[in-house]
Amino acid sequence: MSFPRYKSYKESGVEWLGEVPYHWDVKRLKFLCDIQTGDKDTVDAVEGGLYPFFVRSQTVERINSFTFDCEAVLTAGDGVGVGKVFHYHNGPFDFHQRVYMLTNFRNVSGSFLFHYLKENFYKVALEGGAKSTVDSLRMPLFLNFIVTVPPIEEQNTIVQFVVKQSAKIDTLIAEQQRLIALLAEKRQATISHAVTKGLNPDAPMKDSGIEWLGEVPERWEVKRLRFVAELNPSKSEVRELDKETMVSFLPMETISEDGFLNLDREKAIREVETGYTYFRDGDVVVAKITPCFENGKGALMRGLLNGIGFGTTELIVARPRKEETSGKYLYWLFIWFLSRICG
Repeated sequence: MSFPRYKSYKESGVEWLGEVPYHWDVKRLKFLCDIQTGDKDTVDAVEGGLYPFFVRSQTVERINSFTFDCEAVLTAGDGVGVGKVFHYHNGPFDFHQRVYMLTNFRNVSGSFLFHYLKENFYKVALEGGAKSTVDSLRMPLFLNFIVTVPPIEEQNTIVQFVVKQSAKIDTLIAEQQRLIALLAEKRQATISHAVTKGLNPDAPMKDSGIEWLGEVPERWEVKRLRFVAELNPSKSEVRELDKETMVSFLPMETISEDGFLNLDREKAIREVETGYTYFRDGDVVVAKITPCFENGKGALMRGLLNGIGFGTTELIVARPRKEETSGKYLYWLFIWFLSRICG
């Protein structure tokens, strides 16, 4: 989305901010509002409670009492959510002692400040005292954060625009998510039919003898997995290789739910032969995260450095017996099976 330019601009003096419209002010947060922390360490959350209780999370708890009744912006000041969690509220509420409350706004509206901080504070949240997203957010860093301040009428116009456009975008996202869900169902149905019924709708069928599988094409055989694939093959195959031989290394995050592999990481065999799962080109791997293969990850191994790879111990490796089945077919069979038992 493109926006019309103002007539003139000026340097903000802040590297990440750059130029701002000439008639806007640039001020530190401490000059625009009062900031304080809460005084409650813990509270007993109540399901269906009358009032919000703000903690260091996007999730807002509910309680049956309140201390404050005003317009406020609240953000995590310590722990998870530093620089990322922001809430706007106008009414009765209470908040945790490790949350910052911004009130008594001066020359800035609470709603404008909420949107400004929510979209910009993360850019500098890790500077100064906050060395990570779970570290403390020191008050001086927060107090001295730079805020652009348009005239109040312009602030209100900007907030109205942001709210309206955000609602439109949220609607589009929801529609896309529904479409993705429908396409995922269609994809799974296609896989399921292909690997259990074949591609010929006129093929003669026979009873598989397995209740949940039903009929299969008459020419197909029904076998247990151990007869068509070797599970978790032995690392002895690489024992004779030079220990400095470089191979592909695949932690869980390098294997996608769509079968794609990120092969950027490499290690010497001596670094991975102990404590990691072994596989080679042509093997099929499936993540065995309990209790039900939760992350749905799996892949047909191909393109491994020197044809060899090691990865997380949370992988089951199936090596197709070539005379019985192909690796690609076995991979899709696994995908179908996992979706069926975990769906």
